[in-house]
Amino acid sequence: MLAGIKGKLVARKEGRIYISTNGLTYEVLTPSVVFQKLREHNLGEEIELVTATYYLQDKNIMRPLIVGFLSELEKDFFELFIGISGFSVKGALSALNKPISKIAEAIETQNIDFLSTLPGVGKRKVYHILAKLKGKVSRFMLIPDHEISMEEREEEKFKEMEEEALQILLQLQYSRQEAKSRIKKVFSFGKKISSTEELLNEIYRIK
Repeated sequence: MLAGIKGKLVARKEGRIYISTNGLTYEVLTPSVVFQKLREHNLGEEIELVTATYYLQDKNIMRPLIVGFLSELEKDFFELFIGISGFSVKGALSALNKPISKIAEAIETQNIDFLSTLPGVGKRKVYHILAKLKGKVSRFMLIPDHEISMEEREEEKFKEMEEEALQILLQLQYSRQEAKSRIKKVFSFGKKISSTEELLNEIYRIK
């Protein structure tokens, strides 16, 4: 069982990162709030995560999923969360998009409106959360989380699209200078780009 991983951050996609260590590259899924924090790290930087391994049935194959956290406390909260009826591992990864300290506080204060804003959490699930966790999560309120503004999220999203598009163009034998020039030219048109695929399509149209 993989309990932790330390290595270079080599790639990022929404909700998952790739860490290279000892000649191997691992795909590590992260809760949304952890992924937001990992955006502060540059590619090539060394990072260390606490991990847990879960298994997802895909047809007749059990696929391992490595989930990464910045601390044991985050991991403990996640494991409490997936113990709630109706939450899968992937559902919990998506739902935890706010600072864990804030979610824990909302549980302890029975803030139904706040909990209902978590992705995939309707009123019925909120009552399951409160019934299962109220009175058990006060220690998580001390996690030193901070929220990332919408502006910061948008800026990081653009950086990730640029980096991913750059890596793809380099694989297609474009020089780094030409690839960067084409990416810059697309953004100079002022067109709203919402995904790497859209960015690559626009680059393809450049003559």
